[in-house]
Amino acid sequence: MQLSGVPVVDVIGTWPASEVASIHTNNVAVGRMAAQHLLDKGVRNFAFMGAVSALHSQQRRDSFVAELKKAGFTCAIFEPPTFVLFPDAADNEMMLMQWLLSLPKPAGILCWFDYAAVAAQNLCRRAGIKMPDEVALIGVENDDLCSLQCPVPLTSIDLAGRSIGFKAMQLLDRMIHKGYRPTRHLLVPPGKLISRHSSDVLAITHAEVAKAMRYIHDNAHRPILVTDLVRDNPISRRRLEIQFKKIIGRTPCQEIQRTHVEFAKTLLDNPELTLTAIAIQSGFKSHAVFNRTFRRWAKCTPGEYRQRVMQR
Repeated sequence: MQLSGVPVVDVIGTWPASEVASIHTNNVAVGRMAAQHLLDKGVRNFAFMGAVSALHSQQRRDSFVAELKKAGFTCAIFEPPTFVLFPDAADNEMMLMQWLLSLPKPAGILCWFDYAAVAAQNLCRRAGIKMPDEVALIGVENDDLCSLQCPVPLTSIDLAGRSIGFKAMQLLDRMIHKGYRPTRHLLVPPGKLISRHSSDVLAITHAEVAKAMRYIHDNAHRPILVTDLVRDNPISRRRLEIQFKKIIGRTPCQEIQRTHVEFAKTLLDNPELTLTAIAIQSGFKSHAVFNRTFRRWAKCTPGEYRQRVMQR
């Protein structure tokens, strides 16, 4: 079945029999996105803050844990029964603070929504836990009001609410005017992960690899060669490549390409920039190389990615 060109799929999780079909965020994709962001930062200790009674929290948790498990990591979980409505209630605060202090550091934490991340940030500050050096936080929803309440600008996953609203209106129009009666749920992929200071951690203990990674991330806007990474680094190219593969799971060349592509994605939001301009501003030597590399890492062309972004 198709709805406006988008596949209608069963939502993951157990829904009440009386639940009518509707439009929802793909929470599995949310969990995967958060896990990949923290893994790319070199984080090796992970945790999830959620609400055991909320289905969307369960879905984000399970996907986050599964993605980490595939990479060989486990995840600590904090889910008190009353946390869903009152993350900053006194009893929850005491439990949460003890849990935050008990986590091995540095730790990367996915909070099931932004308000919970605000509560965690405030407790980290009171407990003397440094952010993002000791705790890197990711929220969900990209709520502007929550961002204003955060001592440290919050990294958050945008849920593409505009796209959900548009598709919901399409569905309602079809139900009213054509008598359509859906029986399954449409899952809308989340938007972007908006990276801010709360997850700006480079949790890599190997000094030379950390230095090379920082160089790559700081120079994502210009061409980078592997020789640039060893020029002022007391390590041979071969040794750096071995350690990169061991610690990051990618070669230095692959990490350079991946970082250029991620930087290009942030520029593709701007409709005034041509694809050629974006290629140059994100460190690629030519549009052809940009197109080829982007497709390899993003599984679509830059133009296709831009179209998806503009539809959200």
